[in-house]
Amino acid sequence: MLLFVHGSRALVPGGEIPPDALRRLVAEREDLLAVARQYALKVHPTLEVETRLVPEGPGHALVGESERADLVAVGPRGLGGFEGLLFGSAGLYVAARARCWWCRARTHSRWTRRRR
Repeated sequence: MLLFVHGSRALVPGGEIPPDALRRLVAEREDLLAVARQYALKVHPTLEVETRLVPEGPGHALVGESERADLVAVGPRGLGGFEGLLFGSAGLYVAARARCWWCRARTHSRWTRRRR
């Protein structure tokens, strides 16, 4: 089973985001997860794929899910600051606290195929 997890503190109800903007943000993030799920199913049609939108920081969300996982894959960088150019803060958080194996995944656009 493959589980796509998207965690964001912005999704916490009663936070700083007005309710109608929060609904739009949740819908946008759910659409993002749905696209990821559809892509995984296109590549592996028999794979069981689930998605989960978690209203907490990405690192916390991934570490929480790592308790039930065999592997957590994190992206190569985050969105903030110089440190994010090398490895994102969520990735560092997962690397230090995951309850299972983890790996740093490369972005699809950087993958190259060898010609035979």
